[in-house]
Amino acid sequence: LSHAVMPRLRAALTNAWIPEEDWKGLLAPTHASGGTGPSAEEGGGARDGEPHAPGGRAHGGGRALEVVCQWKDALTPQLWGEVLHALVLPKLARAIDRWQPRRASAPEPSARAADTPSAASAPVAASVPVDSGGGEGTRPVAAEDWLLPWLRALGENGSPLHAPTRHKVGSAYGVGAAAAPPSDDSPAAQDEHARLAGRLAQWGPPVLSAPEWQALLARHVLAPLGDHLDLMPIDPADQHVGPVLCAAQWLPAAGPGALAAVLADHLFPRWATALRQWLSRPGAAEAVDLEEVAMWYEGWRSLLPAPLLREAAVRAALDEG
Repeated sequence: LSHAVMPRLRAALTNAWIPEEDWKGLLAPTHASGGTGPSAEEGGGARDGEPHAPGGRAHGGGRALEVVCQWKDALTPQLWGEVLHALVLPKLARAIDRWQPRRASAPEPSARAADTPSAASAPVAASVPVDSGGGEGTRPVAAEDWLLPWLRALGENGSPLHAPTRHKVGSAYGVGAAAAPPSDDSPAAQDEHARLAGRLAQWGPPVLSAPEWQALLARHVLAPLGDHLDLMPIDPADQHVGPVLCAAQWLPAAGPGALAAVLADHLFPRWATALRQWLSRPGAAEAVDLEEVAMWYEGWRSLLPAPLLREAAVRAALDEG
């Protein structure tokens, strides 16, 4: 294996594999060793003599991940360690470094130009050429397509990539990535936050380790939600609830316990104070419409989804009110 397979696998992963472009199947198998099919650059997917799956098995489009995973069991631990630590992890680390979420639609230079052995290491956007019929245009490649499958497959072996991934994923899919601020209570704004929360949730454990995931949520979800809740006026006469609606959209990513803690720290103390002031102002006994107060109270309850209402911190705050 060290003489028959490793040189080809090493050359393919070093020279042909660009993580952000792997959706193209750049490491598709040849039909036979030494075959003369078209090269990757010519659209055939595989270069002459590149490694193929053991026994000639198909591997679903020839993605580098599938080639590497199928060879894992055939390689000795020493050879597998070389593939992992000398070829796969360094190249994925460089791709993560190039990934600039806020410039996802920026023009070339391409990822291929940046990850060839002689290329400069300046960061570029993860945008690759797309053949749309006219031969023009670029398509941003979502990290879910090229990075997420690797992290899922690598498990704990991918832990050196978790910290840099956490920073990029938080910037790409956290609260700050939304065009609409959490104070916007329009349906379109809430849909945007729900979409981002769904994409972010894919990166939770076991993809990222639990400590890295908690650090991501704290910085990119919980802290900005808390900041916007702090700025939200509590006014029974003219109440805007955008930040509360926004926080509820992040339930799939943050979970009910973490969101309940944010509400308990940043919303409910001021909410309870506003309610007490409403009920205790001079002449309140005669002037306050208790039915109106009850409607206001129930209106707040209706904003929160059932998983949050079941949290002890939320129940205690509402009961206090």
